[in-house]
Amino acid sequence: MTSIKPHGWVDESIESPFVRGRGMDGMSCLDFPESDTDISFVSSERPSSGRSSSVYDYIDAGRTSRVSTSSDRSFGSTRLGALKFNNHNSPDTPFSHESSTTSFSYSLQSVDEAAEADMRRLKLELKQTMEMYSKACRQALASQQKLMELTHWRLEEEKKIQEARLDQEAAMSIAEKEKARCRAVMETTEASKKSAEETQRRTGAEVKALKEAEEIRKLLDNLALTDVRYRRYCIEEIEAATNYFSELQKIGEGGYGPVYKCYLDHTPVAVKVLRPDASQGK
Repeated sequence: MTSIKPHGWVDESIESPFVRGRGMDGMSCLDFPESDTDISFVSSERPSSGRSSSVYDYIDAGRTSRVSTSSDRSFGSTRLGALKFNNHNSPDTPFSHESSTTSFSYSLQSVDEAAEADMRRLKLELKQTMEMYSKACRQALASQQKLMELTHWRLEEEKKIQEARLDQEAAMSIAEKEKARCRAVMETTEASKKSAEETQRRTGAEVKALKEAEEIRKLLDNLALTDVRYRRYCIEEIEAATNYFSELQKIGEGGYGPVYKCYLDHTPVAVKVLRPDASQGK
């Protein structure tokens, strides 16, 4: 770090070459207080961030001095005077007023340019930082919006899935009820069918039995009418022929009951009466 400080008017009998005319207050233009003229630079030629506002006052004073110097530029100026070394052991060596003014102007101009460059750089960095911040904010807002959209879409999908699941459960419940009802109807139909088949079978068997009995009866009637060797007699005819089983008509006693003689159709016959406890002839 380099520090530029203006020296006093006399330093061991050497007068500064930058001596300028004193003002109305009797103070040299370069006799600023040390705290006001301390300008520090870092190695990158950038002004230190710790400098005070007196630097800018110093620059403004330099600009004012340059304006006044350009109007008074001559060797006989009473304000600035001639710059020289006051060394008593050597001859006087004058310096031109224009040379000293130009050197000091270059120094102030470099400081001004560095400050302006630093300001431009800071403005550019600030602009870039603001752009990056704005971009980050937009990206964050877009991400938040996208997250909200995805969350809304997820909730809608979950709602649809829940509704579909409820509809499926309701449909399955209805299907189970219909299946149970159909099974009950089928069982009832099967039972009715079996009952109808059993009734039909019994009815058929009864009809068949009646038909067989009728056929047997008709067959016996036909035999009785067509075959003269066989004839049926009712109990009244037998009682009348035997005189109601009179003892006079009785001709014997068998192992199964008494035997009577009589005439049936003018034919002598024997009629055997079975006792109730007899098994023969049943």
